[in-house]
Amino acid sequence: MADILKWFKKLFSTNITEELISSSLFIRSDEAELEDFFDQIYDTEKFCKWFNFFPVVWLSFDKKYLDIGCIGTIRFTLPPFYYKLKVIKVVPNESIEFVGIDGLLEGKALFTFTKKEDGYIFEEPHYLSGNNILIHKYYTLFLAPNHEPFMNWRYLVLKKNLINEALKKEERKIT
Repeated sequence: MADILKWFKKLFSTNITEELISSSLFIRSDEAELEDFFDQIYDTEKFCKWFNFFPVVWLSFDKKYLDIGCIGTIRFTLPPFYYKLKVIKVVPNESIEFVGIDGLLEGKALFTFTKKEDGYIFEEPHYLSGNNILIHKYYTLFLAPNHEPFMNWRYLVLKKNLINEALKKEERKIT
């Protein structure tokens, strides 16, 4: 009931405030190394391979790696719109920080990799808002609530790719 009231409050609100969306993925240290986990995000080809779900939502980047200055464009089909994020800080195997620079959403995003006792956790908080009330409502009422389920689904592909890559790496060591 509280979620429904919150949804209606957002529906009739005229405020545009940043909305936090986030998700996370845990990888056990026996499944993959931290460097390989980081590389699945840092290498833009690998990132797009697990993230993109064309034609619904997809990313493209202007560089091979998420280095400072790299610009990523995320596109949506319904309604058709995009926004761009620029990498402003990279700490290898720890974090990548972005700021919104163009499109219908504004804000920032942070990708972090944290060592835990038996593995690594990847978190990706985004603080975004629409640049007009219509887009903001669409974002907060429809995109934001579906972010975590979508990302958890895409993380299944990421985890599979990461484990397969770790197995291939192990095979190369043996031969």
